[in-house]
Amino acid sequence: MTLSTCRKPHLAEKIVMVGGLDGCGKTLFSPIISALDRVELPTYSYEIEHYCSLYFLQKLSLQSASTLIRMQTDLKLYNTMMGREVNFRPTDLSSVQMFHSPTQYFERLFQPGDETIPNVINKNNPILNLIIHNVLFISDPIWNALGSRCIYIEVIRHPLYMVRQQHLNMQKLIDDVRDFIIYYERGGKSYPYWTEGWEDLFDQSSDIERSVHYIDQMTQRVEKAKKVLREKYKANILTIPF
Repeated sequence: MTLSTCRKPHLAEKIVMVGGLDGCGKTLFSPIISALDRVELPTYSYEIEHYCSLYFLQKLSLQSASTLIRMQTDLKLYNTMMGREVNFRPTDLSSVQMFHSPTQYFERLFQPGDETIPNVINKNNPILNLIIHNVLFISDPIWNALGSRCIYIEVIRHPLYMVRQQHLNMQKLIDDVRDFIIYYERGGKSYPYWTEGWEDLFDQSSDIERSVHYIDQMTQRVEKAKKVLREKYKANILTIPF
């Protein structure tokens, strides 16, 4: 008998994801979103990025990836409401010091937690605010998992201002220990998940050329994906260009 993973109940009633390519301005818009009523401090969710990447590379089934995303969004909200996994590093963009009401998160550290948290969530109806890197073109698991509970804000910046950031990433992050994305092996070489299908072009290009190709490849894939996602899942995607 084949088993199918699942998570039926949920804590996170509404999730806002602010996403886009590296250097597009996600960390500019996420704090603006967090200023809205009931929206939590923005936090990063590399786990969701990894689940989508593994699904894209056919290393994780849609059902399993969806279950993990349901679990992760609930766990993220649960821990946030208890003061766990909250960033208190003052200079970070995701720090409570950057939030419009930082005392809220300090107070949570001393309030009852654990079994009281589901009732707190039901009463206050908080909105989880996540920053996501470059997953819209592989986001089937997100929409399959969350459906109408998710609002995805896609931030698009003029490529002229993104090439510099991409160039730095190509120089400093590819195969670096600080690059926390999924890689795969092909012909004895390791590649970032987003090079799937254009590995030869990636190999033949300089760092600046890779930056341009990356923006071009991802933009094309995202535009195609948005049409499919809206038809298949009625995905709630809001695009903000600047």
